[in-house]
Amino acid sequence: MRPIPISVLKQLHVPSRRSHKGKNGVLYIAAGSKQYHGALLYAILAAEHFVDLIYVETDPSNRAAVRSLKGLHPAIILVTPKQRAKYLAKSDCLLLGPGLGRGNKTKALVQSLLNHPKRPAKTVVDADALGVIQPQQITAGTILTPHPGEMRPEFESDRHAGVILKKGTKAIICQGTNCRYNTSGIARQTKGGLGDLLAGLTAAFACTNPPYRAACAASLLLSRTVIRLQRQRGAFVTTRLIPEQLPLTLKRYLPS
Repeated sequence: MRPIPISVLKQLHVPSRRSHKGKNGVLYIAAGSKQYHGALLYAILAAEHFVDLIYVETDPSNRAAVRSLKGLHPAIILVTPKQRAKYLAKSDCLLLGPGLGRGNKTKALVQSLLNHPKRPAKTVVDADALGVIQPQQITAGTILTPHPGEMRPEFESDRHAGVILKKGTKAIICQGTNCRYNTSGIARQTKGGLGDLLAGLTAAFACTNPPYRAACAASLLLSRTVIRLQRQRGAFVTTRLIPEQLPLTLKRYLPS
């Protein structure tokens, strides 16, 4: 198995000067709960730099927090369950899971979205949604992002056509027998929210890139960004500093 090459960042989709709104990624995020609103916000903050539009379906208790972000980023649009079909049909990727919590309500929501006829071809399944997805729902456009405690035997790459991004000190990204690893500094960062940033970034990249490239690039970019911040601030890096640094790190590797 070989490491993720830095060239994967250079292969990412870059918006054309002639492109129009919506042509550079439309992301649908179903995340957050009364208890875990921060996971939703981190996913949005990581994604918003790299897509044109973000549709957000979340618990009503989180809508005020999302509106506060919408005041800064008007391209964030709140969606109700009744509007789900309309906005899923417009989306390039579905991000499902960060902060949803566990229980029957989460199971019903996850299954409703995974089985929805308008579900986008690309789907990132993270956090609590990983415990709900069934093997037959893991398509070639699906990216699974488990940490070691969320791994299930059916997630192994030889059992489905999708992509698996195993998080840890040595992140491993596989699609079938095509595997890469990323020995990153992320695991040494003990602040919460990194998994939510990774999920949002992966989903944003998946909107305009092949799923395997999106997963590799997200893992590499997030780790490079954390390492840059650690060099500047030592151990005193908070998760909220990371999203704004992501595009600055990526810019270093893109063709001028």
